[in-house]
Amino acid sequence: MPSLELPDSEPRLRLLPTLAVIALVLFFWGVWALIAGVQAMSALRGAESEVRSLEQVVDLDAYLDGDLDDRVSRAVESLELAEARLDAFALKPIRLLPFFGRQLESAQSLVSSGLEVARVAEGSGIRLRSVLDDDDGIEIHERLQIASVELASLADALGGVDLGPDRGLVGQLRDGRAELDGEFGDLRDVVDGGARLLASFSELLAGPEDTLLLIANNAEMRAGSGMILTTGVLRSADGQIGVRRAAW
Repeated sequence: MPSLELPDSEPRLRLLPTLAVIALVLFFWGVWALIAGVQAMSALRGAESEVRSLEQVVDLDAYLDGDLDDRVSRAVESLELAEARLDAFALKPIRLLPFFGRQLESAQSLVSSGLEVARVAEGSGIRLRSVLDDDDGIEIHERLQIASVELASLADALGGVDLGPDRGLVGQLRDGRAELDGEFGDLRDVVDGGARLLASFSELLAGPEDTLLLIANNAEMRAGSGMILTTGVLRSADGQIGVRRAAW
């Protein structure tokens, strides 16, 4: 009767230590990634809270007066922390996963975009106040021109942000990206309009330029406007404005 030979289990036994090490590494990485993920989520919530708080009090006058400096600085700090948490080494392997990697990439892009805009807004606000409050002999039209350039740079920053992927996102991340995209677009239009308005005023004040003034009396209605009873000429040059009655 032929003898039965048991399969050699030696190779499998030799693999056990390797498998054990791999399992241990995966376990510790999983714990590390979980902690990093919790820290990232906490930082994201903090950044969102600061940004929402800033949105509720955004006002051009307050921005130019410096009343928003502390809030903008806190928003920058919270966004910097969120960006660092999302870029943690423990979370980098997740980027290789199709679904979860896309969510992580989108979250980091949104935070980086918000941080870029907040930094530009912070710097522009400081430079705008420096120019508008400066009494070193700079003409008003020159100040307005510099302010226009600063606002234009802020508008460019708002228009050039990269919000990351927009497909395959879920839940609050999908809704947050869509909302941020709309808000950045609306804010860019407002800032760009302000830049153009300041540029127009600067050009008008720089002169020399004569502008016809027509003053109507709405008690004397004529085809959609009042009857023009007074005329004059608005003359502007070197930041000065004067009005004189028309000679005709």
